[in-house]
Amino acid sequence: MARASGLARALNEIGLKVATLGRPVQTKLPCGVTIGVSRDALDAGTILNVPRLKAHGQMRVTAGVKNLFGCVCGARKALAHNRLGDAPERFVSMLVDLAEILPHGATLLDAVHPMHKSGPIKGEPYPLGMLAASTSVHAVDTAVYDLLNLTPADVSLWAEAIRRDLPGAQPGDIRYSMEQPDGFDASNMILPDTLDPIRFDPLRVVKGRLKSLKKRLLGD
Repeated sequence: MARASGLARALNEIGLKVATLGRPVQTKLPCGVTIGVSRDALDAGTILNVPRLKAHGQMRVTAGVKNLFGCVCGARKALAHNRLGDAPERFVSMLVDLAEILPHGATLLDAVHPMHKSGPIKGEPYPLGMLAASTSVHAVDTAVYDLLNLTPADVSLWAEAIRRDLPGAQPGDIRYSMEQPDGFDASNMILPDTLDPIRFDPLRVVKGRLKSLKKRLLGD
């Protein structure tokens, strides 16, 4: 994907390279969930989190916090979906815990053409034309939720951040140094009304692993 998008070439020009996060470490999170987090991420001096804003069939909309789930190694992400699928509140707690234990850095959100209508795959681009950045991943997400006229009842990740009173979880916490949210028109951006279960179809997990293996064998 990095090669197809041109990201690998762009990074190579500034002396950086694309690498798969590996070396899983069984990490017990405060919510009680144990999951294999990449040692590469845990040992990083800082993390630049670069999510794309997208509609999401299970979470309604995702941005910075959900993107950090990528620091969980490989198939362990799909296994977490299945293991916690019957307790979606634990899945949400796990995502927020993960964002808190990882080295803090900055989040740069790509919302130039966010995905709407459906997601996290097979959605359609929406012409929002926005970039958002903060050293607080929760502030970036909260700004997006506010822009989309959502409430904590609409987005479980937001509700959990507010329940924990995390910095950046309240719209009133945010100070905008450049453009204000009302400078962007998200009025026609469509998000899922009804959410899908957290648990994946086991066949989907197997297909995903076979696809990853094929890419690895082909050197893609």
